Amino acid sequence: MADLITLVRTYRLTAGIADRLRLSDEIFLQLEPLLRFMIYGKVKEQDEDDVLQEIMKAVAVSLDTFKKNSHDDFMRWCRGIARHKVHDYYHSRKKTDRMEPVPPEELWGYVDESGPLSAQDKLDLETAIKILNAKKPRCYDFLWKYHIQAWDYDEIAEEKEMEYHTVVRTIERCLKLAQKLMLPLMSPRKPLS
Repeated sequence: MADLITLVRTYRLTAGIADRLRLSDEIFLQLEPLLRFMIYGKVKEQDEDDVLQEIMKAVAVSLDTFKKNSHDDFMRWCRGIARHKVHDYYHSRKKTDRMEPVPPEELWGYVDESGPLSAQDKLDLETAIKILNAKKPRCYDFLWKYHIQAWDYDEIAEEKEMEYHTVVRTIERCLKLAQKLMLPLMSPRKPLS
């Protein structure tokens, strides 16, 4: 099987429909797992296949417009299409579709992976998260996406329809707010008399 960029170059130079169909099948056989990886964790799991199909359709429709000749350029081009389709996915969802609270067992799965916590620390963390979500659900959403789901600033900016530097500042402010909200919980405990 030829490498991906060779298939793309050959596709661009091929005139026959049957040959182009065969080449596009080979291209997408190699491209599908790469595209799936690009959107992993960026859309709801139940929507991944639909978004993936939209990305593959967009790539197929515009494959003739790709003019560069390196594998890296092709993957960058595909990532751009994927980013736009993920953006379309979020844009098409209702504005009222807020992130649902994380189930406690999922949250504690992340916490447990980072190391053991005392019962009091676990209670403090749980309280801090509830306070942040209650007082500033927007900050909770930004910090969750950035720190737990490992989205980068560009992905958050695209989803929120914000400028990159605005997202960076928002996450910094939200982190400071979270630290401020947690400060009373972290102060030394006085023994009960």
